[in-house]
Amino acid sequence: MDLTILRLGLSGQCAEVAVATRWLEPEDRDVLSLWWLEAAGELSRSELAAGRGVTPQHAAVRVQRMKARLDAARSVVRALAATSRCGALAALLSPWNGVPSALWRKRIARRTRECLLCARQWEGMIPAEGLLAGLGLVPPPMGYAPPGLPGASSVARAVAVAG
Repeated sequence: MDLTILRLGLSGQCAEVAVATRWLEPEDRDVLSLWWLEAAGELSRSELAAGRGVTPQHAAVRVQRMKARLDAARSVVRALAATSRCGALAALLSPWNGVPSALWRKRIARRTRECLLCARQWEGMIPAEGLLAGLGLVPPPMGYAPPGLPGASSVARAVAVAG
């Protein structure tokens, strides 16, 4: 029974991550797709860096920032799905046109950090790395092919060809 409840919670958070990616900017989605390949063992950090045209150290910073924005986007997804919202969040959302954007992600995420009621959206959030097994790979950035494509791993090769 406990395992079933855990799996349902994980699948819900996997779906939440998928929706949260809509709140990321294109560059963050590119970094996310390469980071997922790295976390799955299909790319190295140096290959990820080469795919973005930066040093491995700069790639590490970009991954860290992208993960922070992904977590913020997850809090936004949760806040928007909540059955009860604080009055300030409702007022904040009144001029919003319903289209996910970085600007609205920042505004709504700020509310989830500052308000005691809204801050509950951050509770129980499993780190994205822990959800990788349940997520399909997102395609790598347009034009990216892993270094040494003929010798690349089967997943990276398939994604590069399909991407």
